[in-house]
Amino acid sequence: VVGMSSAAASSGSSLGQMYAHRVIGLIQSYRSNSELAVYNFKKATEYCVKAKEEQELPVIYNMIARELIKLGRFDEVEEYCSMAEEFQDFYPSLRVKTLMTKVYLYDAQDRADDFDRVYQELIHNPLYRSQTDRDTRLMIDICWLRSRGRLHEALQKSDSLATDKERFGQKHLIYA
Repeated sequence: VVGMSSAAASSGSSLGQMYAHRVIGLIQSYRSNSELAVYNFKKATEYCVKAKEEQELPVIYNMIARELIKLGRFDEVEEYCSMAEEFQDFYPSLRVKTLMTKVYLYDAQDRADDFDRVYQELIHNPLYRSQTDRDTRLMIDICWLRSRGRLHEALQKSDSLATDKERFGQKHLIYA
């Protein structure tokens, strides 16, 4: 894989390969190259199974699902969310990650009723406030405000986001 860390590549270990593909997937996601991100995240899941590190699978499934939202491949998103949810008995905080993915999915699909149902479940989950960073909570609140047509409030909240990329991205969605 182009750009894979030389230590992981030379060691040949499945665990090292899994982490290398995961990091490359994150880099490609940050670069808005969702196809390559999905490819590398899927490779990471293969190595995850080989390394017997299945506890990493649900996190990677959510990463894949979020990239698939960007690509408009919504049916596949539901599939990856379901695969991640299979682990939630073992990892209670996983429910929060999957709910966040579904919030983004339903927002992208303009499914207002599903969006509101999942949003309400998410914000009332006790782990949401304690395990989710401020900017992520703000972006989800902004999505909810947009879905309710409360654009002025959404615009005000977007000014509180920490990075220019997120601020401009949210403002673009509000103005659109």
